Amino acid sequence: SSGINAEYGVQQNEEITVTCTVYGDHEGITISNEGRMLTVETPLDAMTTKLTGEGTEYVSTYNISQAEFTDSATTFTCNAYYDNFDEVHVEEATVYLFGFTSDPDEISTFVEESVSLSGLISADPSESFRFKLMRVEDDGSDSTVLTETVSAGTTTVSVDTTFDAAGDYYYMIELLDGSRTEISDSFSVKLYGATVEDYSIPYPGSSIEDAITLTCLISSPSEATITWSQDGDSLGSENPLVHTTYEDEQLTSLLEVTDEGDYECSATVLGREISVSY
Repeated sequence: SSGINAEYGVQQNEEITVTCTVYGDHEGITISNEGRMLTVETPLDAMTTKLTGEGTEYVSTYNISQAEFTDSATTFTCNAYYDNFDEVHVEEATVYLFGFTSDPDEISTFVEESVSLSGLISADPSESFRFKLMRVEDDGSDSTVLTETVSAGTTTVSVDTTFDAAGDYYYMIELLDGSRTEISDSFSVKLYGATVEDYSIPYPGSSIEDAITLTCLISSPSEATITWSQDGDSLGSENPLVHTTYEDEQLTSLLEVTDEGDYECSATVLGREISVSY
């Protein structure tokens, strides 16, 4: 009989103990991982137990990061040799990784745009588990953005979601009974597009009495040109009533207006036209 000291999967750098118990008068034993021989610790009472018929435990301590995995699984094999090595008794135990196969990448997306999160998980396909997307709040607390139950037979997660706030996030997976939980490294989410629509009266330092100021905020990874229009007609890029700045990936454009009408500000961000209407 053979066994692994993990009821359910391991992490990639976890050290495990492979135990192989052999009964009867045997000549020798080997423990291997995908064909590679491991160092085996022979117990002091091995000679006594094998002659009396009691089980002899052979132990190999192994860092799972050295194992070879196929589809998140790796197999350990115990061979016991009997009768002058004429017979080999084979037992196998399979270990599944439980955790994240790679560090999550930074996500850059647009406000309210669907993002696919996939290929993140490795786990025993015979077990179901929960996948959670967690956000680190400004006060350091954690909040759950989404929870998805992943059915047995699945070794990767593929879920679609939208982000309504930039910041730091991380992934969590846990068995349904809560007996095992793993979390990923944190990653940042950057959101581009129009994030705020605001009116203010008056604009500080305005040269127009009783002017209304329209504020257009557009997040962009690089500086872009914001254009304003009134009732479909462009107000021109050099309009003295337009005040635009760019700082910390944020375009801020202020327009002083005294006439009624339909106004719109727009900019091209990563090849996409972003606009805000007033």
